[in-house]
This record gives sequence, structure tokens and C-alpha cells, in this order.
Amino acid sequence: MSENRKYYWIKLKEDFLNGDAVEFLMRQQDGAKYVVLYLMLCMMVKNNGGELTYQLGDVIMQYDVQKIVLGCRYFDSSTVVVALGLYKKIGLIYEQEDGVMKISGFDSMVGVSTTAGDKQKRYRENKKLENNVMLLQDGGNECYPDRYPDKEIDKEIDKEDILSGKPDINLPKIKEIVEYLNQKTGKNFKYNTQKTQSCIKARLKEGFSVDDFKTVINLKTEQWGKDPKMSVYLRPETLFGTKFEGYLNEAPKKKEARSVMTEQERAVAEAKWAKEHGFGYDPKILGEEQF
Repeated sequence: MSENRKYYWIKLKEDFLNGDAVEFLMRQQDGAKYVVLYLMLCMMVKNNGGELTYQLGDVIMQYDVQKIVLGCRYFDSSTVVVALGLYKKIGLIYEQEDGVMKISGFDSMVGVSTTAGDKQKRYRENKKLENNVMLLQDGGNECYPDRYPDKEIDKEIDKEDILSGKPDINLPKIKEIVEYLNQKTGKNFKYNTQKTQSCIKARLKEGFSVDDFKTVINLKTEQWGKDPKMSVYLRPETLFGTKFEGYLNEAPKKKEARSVMTEQERAVAEAKWAKEHGFGYDPKILGEEQF
């Protein structure tokens, strides 16, 4: 019986390499390194839901610069420090209320599959194709009715929207959001353009409120407004795109008291782990006498 292996994959949007985030990183001196490091971080935390943490014995620890350097191997500490700062600045990672850093939009980026699962998927797809192929008696031509279902569905949805005659209930919210953005940035975006409406509607559909949009606008205007390189990104497609939740979580919130390991506790935990796994450690940290 063949082994059922589990493997992970990163799903990037078609315009990822041409998007605002990568464009900004690539303008930096070591931009290519920062992009590769970001992708490696995604895979390093694949088992933690995107949180920059790892388990050391019974303790959950946060990734620090040295741990990332050891894990990625190809980057020095100065590169990692600069990269993390840039990731926070443009919303690729954000700090949660408990102080733990997380990669924005991680759940939609990293997936997991198994060899057995893929085999079942291929079997279902083949069966579906077999069921959809209809042989016509006159001429023996083949007809594939479900070959282009998505296009037909899109046409029907567009037709429904046009013919329904119902007012768009989101339009007042979209107008309020765009007018607030114009007020804060001094720009003149139109609320009725397709691209602007599309990204705002997507976030509203995910359950975000108008106040959430205003929070992100306030935050990014304060962070980017005086920076000529960043102020160009104070626009709907950037602010209200897929990194919206990450931006929202950057906003200062009242944090609950949480237990934080001191440097001494961290050193003891790491020394215990090294001892248990046969690695070198400083006996003084564990109070052991040296002979």
C-alpha cells in the first residue's frame, strides 16, 4: 500500500508579483530578498495558521529574528529586521491583540493536501467528465454541456442584476466610505466606478462595517500620508483589497493582560530543550555545576 503523504502549497493571486506590496518591496535595495523571505515565512508557519510561533517543549514561543535566520538559512539578521519592518508597514503581517504576529490573509494563501485526497479528486473529476459527455445520435458529435459553466453563470448573474431593477442597498455605504476617503486624503475618487465598488462590496460581504473602513482610512492616512512613496497607495483598490483585515488589525486596541516570557525564562526553556534533544547548551542557565 502506498504511503499517504501530506504536503503544503502556496496559492498566489495572478497579480501577486505585480501587486502593490511586491512593487513596493522590489523598489527597495534588497527587494528580491524580501519577497523570497516572505514566501519562506509563509511555509515556516504553515502548521500554525499563519502565526509567527513555534513550539519549544511545552511552551509556545514567538519567532524572533535569530530563529527566522536559522529557519531560512539564506538571510542575515539585518535583512530579516528590515524585512519584518517593511511587512508590518505595508500590511503583509500584523500584530494580533495578544501580541502575536500573523501573516495577513494566510488562510486563503496556504493549503494542505494529501496524495490520497488528490487521487480521490482526480477520480471524481474523471467521473464528472464521463457523465457530462453526451454522444449525439446524428453524426456522432460530442457535446460537453458543463465545460464552460462559470461563464454561463456569470452571464446569468449580470443579466439578473441588470433586469431586476432593484436598487443597490450597498450604494449609500460605498458613497459614505469613498467620500470619507476623499475628505481624509484630499483626493477625488468616484464612488460609482466598477473597480471601487467591487472591492468595497467584497469587504462588506465579508461582514466588515463602514466604521471598519473609516478605521483603516484613518490609520493608513496617518502612516502613509506624509510619505511620498506610500501616499500614492491611499486609494480604494489598495486600502480595501485583500489585505484589508490586516490593516484593520494594525489599529491600536486595548490589549488584555497576557503572560509574557522574560529573557531568563526563554533562555531556560531553550536550554532545557537543547539538553533533551542532545544539543549544546550552557549548564549555568539550568543551575548545573561545571566540573
